[in-house]
Order: sequence, then structure tokens, then C-alpha cells
Amino acid sequence: MQKLKNLIQKYLNYSIEIKSNFIFQFLFFLKIIHRLIEKSHLTAEERNDVVNNVSEQTAQKILDLEKQKVELTNNLSASTSKIADLQLQINQFTQDSNENQSRINSLTHKCQQYRDDLQKSENQRSEIQTKFDTIQEQFKNEKTTKKQLQTNLNALEEELAEFKINYANLEKVKYEFSLFKKQTISKMKAR
Repeated sequence: MQKLKNLIQKYLNYSIEIKSNFIFQFLFFLKIIHRLIEKSHLTAEERNDVVNNVSEQTAQKILDLEKQKVELTNNLSASTSKIADLQLQINQFTQDSNENQSRINSLTHKCQQYRDDLQKSENQRSEIQTKFDTIQEQFKNEKTTKKQLQTNLNALEEELAEFKINYANLEKVKYEFSLFKKQTISKMKAR
């Protein structure tokens, strides 16, 4: 019986020891769980703080982005208006450019006509100059010929004048000879 008591006592002691170990382990486990829960709470609070900070930063970023969106919308409207104005200016420039190109083409055509007319006039002037040079050469030749003829005419007139004088002298001599002959014949008859 004593053995049984001892055995029971041992069992109880062992049971108590196991229970105390179990309780100790259970308490230790509870402490660990408590620490984990505290850490979890701290982490949750930190997360909440981080989430709050992130939320505040996100809200601020959203506000900043909204402001940027408004500015960009205004800039887009202004840019669209400027683009429309520039497009109108480009259209006007294109129209002016087309009109100027048309004028240039017309003026180029007129210049070509003037160039052709000028070339024709130059050709005519060249022909006229050639004719003029020919006529001038002929005029010089005619002038030279006229001068030569005038010289010949003057010489002939002088010769004619000399012939007239000689003829007049001869007529005079003939008349005197005729008178002399008549006188001589009269004298001869009178003898």
C-alpha cells in the first residue's frame, strides 16, 4: 500500500509537475501571445499612422494633382486657342503663298514674254544696225564717188571753160580771118 501511496504520490507529484510545466508553458505561451498581440496592436497603430500619413499625403497629392489638372486644362484651352489661331494664320499664309506663287508664275510668264520680245528687238536692232552699217558704207562710197565726180566735173568745167575761151578766140580769129580774107579779096578785085 505504501507502494501504492508512493506511486500515487509520485503520480501526483509527476502530475503536478506536468501540470505546473504545462501551466508554466501555458503562461509562457500566453505571455508570447500577449506580446504578439501588443506587437500586433503596435503594428496596427503604426499601420494606422502610416495609412493616415499615406492618406493625408495621398489627399494632398490628389489636391495638388487636381490643381495641376485645372492648370493643365487651362493651359490646354489656351494652347488649343493658340493652335486654332496659328492654324488660321497658317491657312492665311498658305492662301497668301498660293496667291504669291500665282503672281510669280504670271510675272515669270510675262518676263519670259518680255525676254522673247527683247530678243526679237535685239535681233531686229542687229539687222537694222547691219543695214545701217551697209547703208553708211554705201553712203561713204557714194560720197567718195560724188567727190570724185565733183572733182571730175570741176576739171571738165575748167576744160570746157578753156574750150569756150579757145572757141571764142578761134571764132574771133576766124572772124578776123574772114574780114582779112574779104579785105584781101576786095583789094585784089580792086586792082
